[in-house]
Amino acid sequence: MELDELWTRIEVAHADASGLGPLRPGADASDIRWAEQSIGVTFPAALRASLLRHDGSEPGGWPGGQLLPVARIVEEHRSLRRFRELQRGHGLTVLAHPRDLVGARLWPGGWIPLVTDGEGRYEVVDTVPGPSGRVGQVITVKGTAVGDRVLPDAPAYLQRVLDDLLRSAGFGRL
Repeated sequence: MELDELWTRIEVAHADASGLGPLRPGADASDIRWAEQSIGVTFPAALRASLLRHDGSEPGGWPGGQLLPVARIVEEHRSLRRFRELQRGHGLTVLAHPRDLVGARLWPGGWIPLVTDGEGRYEVVDTVPGPSGRVGQVITVKGTAVGDRVLPDAPAYLQRVLDDLLRSAGFGRL
């Protein structure tokens, strides 16, 4: 399914979902460029297109937490990089798994925070995958547990979100 079609279906299912806050209007292209420059990463095309459609959600407005707006992506990225530096400063080495998909380091600069639950769980867009991974894959990270879920790209991630929304509303996959 194409990205636009997925977003259209998500918007309908999201509007019908009980307890979710609203999706935000789209970000400006200049804000996305600012975020890319701020964190030193070029966003994959599907992420850029998604942010132009919706600049995240309000807290609690997305299955699993908050779909991060552009400004929060930058804040969370900086915070998580500081977390990584703190670990290194204490001699802790944490390796991401599965290494062949997500690379060997926790919180490399090429991970773009996408969703957070506010309690240490993130879904990130990976721009520096391991040798068997793909640029743009979406991985789940909780603390130092990495890769319990790796989805190949943004459309696969959005399909999972759509399926979750439909299940919570009592529908099967459409």
